Amino acid sequence: MFPASFRRLEVFIAVVEAGSVRGAADRLGISQPSVSGHVQALEQQLGQTLFERRRGAASGLTEHGRRLHERAVALLAQAEAMASSLGLAGGAKSRLVVCAQRSIANFLITEPMADFARRREDLELVIEAGRYEDVVRALLDGRADIGFLFARGHVMDVASEVVGQAGFRFYAGPQHPLARRERIEIGELARHGFVIADRGSRFARMVDEMLAEAGVPASPVACQVQEAAIVRAMVSRGVGLTCSLVCSMTEAVRRGEVVELPVACPPLWVDVRQAFAAGRRPGRAAVEFAQALSMSAALAAA
Repeated sequence: MFPASFRRLEVFIAVVEAGSVRGAADRLGISQPSVSGHVQALEQQLGQTLFERRRGAASGLTEHGRRLHERAVALLAQAEAMASSLGLAGGAKSRLVVCAQRSIANFLITEPMADFARRREDLELVIEAGRYEDVVRALLDGRADIGFLFARGHVMDVASEVVGQAGFRFYAGPQHPLARRERIEIGELARHGFVIADRGSRFARMVDEMLAEAGVPASPVACQVQEAAIVRAMVSRGVGLTCSLVCSMTEAVRRGEVVELPVACPPLWVDVRQAFAAGRRPGRAAVEFAQALSMSAALAAA
């Protein structure tokens, strides 16, 4: 009886977290009638109605359903931990899809993600890195369970919260005329070409807005580049200056490939925001991942 009961609880939790029978079926890789059958069998087993079924409206949990969900999540977490400690874990792993803007994935949350993956060997962790637009699309269509993106102020696209900040500074190649200066006035930057992000990207527009608010004059564009590694290569070889994320340039500065410029301007920074998949309750793995990142110093030190 236990195996069947645990499976029913797993399906029940999937329906709650996905927000629908269809979403649970997609997540579990089974048919919608099978999902409905498991839920109905669980209700019959308990003698309680778990969902408020209203025509033309999304189904919500009854009070019995809410209490069962809280207990079921804790029970299955304990069962998974016990199975793992006894070496009994097996079968298909559940998946957690994390989608983040490239610089966040590559520089800010890499180590916390690796630590989380090491602790949760029962979980298949899927990491997707892309542009702002890719992260938002993945959250809106439910492909990603949790996402991370850069923003300045409130984000209209998805419900999100600030989990850290990332600083920007100016950089040049070692041979650039400005690299040997002890102080650089903002107005001087307009006389030099810049290596910037793709003009059509949300990231580039965000950086432009940040610089404009800080009083940095518009500068000629030497090159448009999407990848941080290519930006570093262009700047180190004297193609132009750049205003880039500190986290993406730290190692290049340490190696002497680029030089941080002492530009006299206010601190430049953007928010790092976290968002869960739209339209459904966050899964317990996504919540645990968010909690793991909140205890990490990676975002605080960005």
